[in-house]
Amino acid sequence: MRFISLMTIAVLMPLADAGEELGTPVRIMNQNLPHAAPYLSDVNGDGKQDLLVGLYRDDPYTGARVKLFRNIGTEATPEFGEGEFLQAGGNDAACDEFCYTGFGPQIVDFNGDNIRDLITGSRDCQLYVFAGRRNQTFGAVQSVNYVPDERTQPRFRYNSRVFAYDWDNDGDQDLLSARNATIWLIRNDGDANTPLFAQPEELVTQVHGEPTFKAPVVADWNSDGRHDLLIARTDGSVAWRRNTAATDAEPELGNPKQLVGAGVSAMLRRDDNGTYKSPNLPTSNIRLCVADFNSDGRLDLIIGDAWMVHGRSVSKTQDEVERSRALSMEESKLRRQLRELMNTPQNESEEARQQRELRVRAMKLNCAKVWRERNTDSRLSRHGSVWFIPRLAVH
Repeated sequence: MRFISLMTIAVLMPLADAGEELGTPVRIMNQNLPHAAPYLSDVNGDGKQDLLVGLYRDDPYTGARVKLFRNIGTEATPEFGEGEFLQAGGNDAACDEFCYTGFGPQIVDFNGDNIRDLITGSRDCQLYVFAGRRNQTFGAVQSVNYVPDERTQPRFRYNSRVFAYDWDNDGDQDLLSARNATIWLIRNDGDANTPLFAQPEELVTQVHGEPTFKAPVVADWNSDGRHDLLIARTDGSVAWRRNTAATDAEPELGNPKQLVGAGVSAMLRRDDNGTYKSPNLPTSNIRLCVADFNSDGRLDLIIGDAWMVHGRSVSKTQDEVERSRALSMEESKLRRQLRELMNTPQNESEEARQQRELRVRAMKLNCAKVWRERNTDSRLSRHGSVWFIPRLAVH
């Protein structure tokens, strides 16, 4: 099996304002991962952290999905296989999304049954929850509206990335939502079994001259027993806001300290031959995970980035034009069949519903396959990588 190892990729750029605390980024995954959103967790229960990478949708049918790269190395030296789409309830785990948000995986006990669940934000203020099972798998999706007030929903509907954490220490998961110049706290006034989210309240606002916010993560960055806030920002930098409250109190956040400098451009162009070079540094469009990647007792940064490639498509021959036209007609035919399958018949039995859902899934995959083939030579393509930034020992 072909795999990616920490030792196979060269170390790249220096960091800004990190002193001797952080090393330089190492690219650990360079597949075609549009808008990569990484998360480390032991998914299969073998004691080693696997890599989950949430993706932007790559077709109009299958939604935004998440790839699982199993750790086939060790705890100290992770190595990852080729990857597979993570399954939940017999289907690819997927969420609705819009405007480059994609799937943002997090594994946490959301429903209070002491089994970790897979969650992600999505469009229209829906938190998607895939309940964990004791056999290390996930169930079918259930959604929870985390901004129920329609008057305030629009500001959170698009490009809003959420992170679950028990902010007020009352035994259930609250949500942090980053969008533009504000990070919002959305308290869970219900409980783990029946979440009831309150009106969002401003938690952090942009400091003058600071880039706006991309994604929040909560972690005890300085190992003082208090959970801090780390923020991916829109220029590709990462900021740390230290928690200065008492250890058992609701967090109080200090001023931002930059840990990682700005990224490189996320817009590339093809040359005259239609080729391009992948960025040799993380770009300005990032998602963030904070975890002990190499099991040395220190938290590291794992960054997923994204870039787009523009450029003139190679001119098509007449045969290719005809093939594209035929694929378009085939996609239209399949799409009509899909719509018919998705209509729920009256008095449908549970067995019939399950069989119909299997046919719907197969039809969506067929539609997606044709769509991708038809759009192979698109002028715009989306990509992404995952990077590891090690925490260094301070002597």
